[in-house]
Amino acid sequence: MSEDKHTYRPGASQSNDPTGESKPLPFPLHCLPPPGAEMARAICKTARVPESLAGCCVLTTVSSSIGAGLQVRSGPNRVTRGNIYALVSAESGSGKSEPFRHATQPLRHFEEQRVEQWRTNAMPSLLAEKVLLESEIKALTCGLQKVNAQLAAASPSSGALEVNMPAPKVATNNQ
Repeated sequence: MSEDKHTYRPGASQSNDPTGESKPLPFPLHCLPPPGAEMARAICKTARVPESLAGCCVLTTVSSSIGAGLQVRSGPNRVTRGNIYALVSAESGSGKSEPFRHATQPLRHFEEQRVEQWRTNAMPSLLAEKVLLESEIKALTCGLQKVNAQLAAASPSSGALEVNMPAPKVATNNQ
């Protein structure tokens, strides 16, 4: 019985090395969506890192971009999201930062564009609205101070101030 050469088994290894040392199976880039697999291969060539490192960087970047935005009903009363928690390690100086930088670059670029759009489109109108609301608050505060001064000047004993307060009502959900 021959095994599929693309079957990935964690912890499995191949012994194709003439020295007899076992080599780990390559990262299954073919399992990534085609754009992700192409990106991982390009990162391998550009950053000169193994497929396992570039593949993990692309996979976790895609996962983080999905976040809680995708939910799949994976069973009765069960929902699974696209989040993947990964712990990727490599020796110091092996170039871990470079593939991660390449993998996250499209997301960082998108985020920078969105922030710039917000700064140029949304923020000016929000700041203008803030100024208008602060002006309204100031005018209302001044008006309230005038009313308070008038009330203080009027004496209830002189009859200049007549207050008719309605009886308090109790609010319930049944009304």
